[in-house]
Amino acid sequence: MARCNWQLVLRSAGLLLFSAACAPAPAPNQCGAAALRRSSRAARQRTSPTLGTAQAFAVLAATTVTNSGRTDLAADPGLTADLGVSPGTAVTGFCAAPPTGCGATGVVFPPSTTELDDAASMQAQSDLSTAWLGLVGATCSADKTGVDLGGLTLTPGVYCFASSAQLTGDLTLDAQGDNNAVFIFQIGTTLTVAANASVSLINGSSTCNIFWQVGTSATIGVTTQFLGNLVALDDITLQSGVQVVGRLLARSGAVALSSDIITVTACAASAQDDAGTLSDAGNSNDAGNSSDAGNSSDAGLQDDAGSCGFSDLETADGPGR
Repeated sequence: MARCNWQLVLRSAGLLLFSAACAPAPAPNQCGAAALRRSSRAARQRTSPTLGTAQAFAVLAATTVTNSGRTDLAADPGLTADLGVSPGTAVTGFCAAPPTGCGATGVVFPPSTTELDDAASMQAQSDLSTAWLGLVGATCSADKTGVDLGGLTLTPGVYCFASSAQLTGDLTLDAQGDNNAVFIFQIGTTLTVAANASVSLINGSSTCNIFWQVGTSATIGVTTQFLGNLVALDDITLQSGVQVVGRLLARSGAVALSSDIITVTACAASAQDDAGTLSDAGNSNDAGNSSDAGNSSDAGLQDDAGSCGFSDLETADGPGR
């Protein structure tokens, strides 16, 4: 099966366009022992917590959503990047009649909508609570308490922090050729992402399978490039120029934005599973040993290198920019 490397290449007229460079999967005789290792990884059941109807939202808060500057919520064709608040109803800094004439303000691009304490946002918050329980209940496979995530390359698993977590610099998530690979970060208190940090996903899987479960509040620094579903118990704050491929979901607090871009992209067909949590998500290397944050190096295996990073990002002004 071919794998595709998705890159954000153009932002124009309010649309975020992606290009895909696809390569065929290696022939069986190229894989050798690596094929057996892949089968072994597939045999370990990895399931991703489902977000339910919350998956339709780019931003979901409990109390309020605030914005300053031009912030865009956009989605791949056929998807939505809704903006929602429940049980609160307050949204400030977003255009009342997108997408034209919005100027330097927040824009929810049609067909996405704004849902204020209505049936859709209430159900999304209920489903988010269910997802939260699944994330909290996932079995920790590597304790990273006190470790800065910057500079690490992590393989699929559940990474837990007894208190706060910090990301300074670049974090690489290596799916090791598994399109169902799941990454969960269980953070006891706060998540702080420094300015100009980045999260990249390589060698398969989907941003839909990256989860950040934050016990209190999360802050993402200026011009950071961030991937995954950020699920915080309290507030989520994005400083200016942040790009998120994923979702910002606050269970009981607010979401604050400032000239940011949040994009909801399509998940692989097999990426989401209603079973709830993953377990036994060990990390393997060639010798068959387990490693907390090792890189996989499969001798004789054709590289499937894919990336959900932002290295080839090109910018173009959208409406009102």
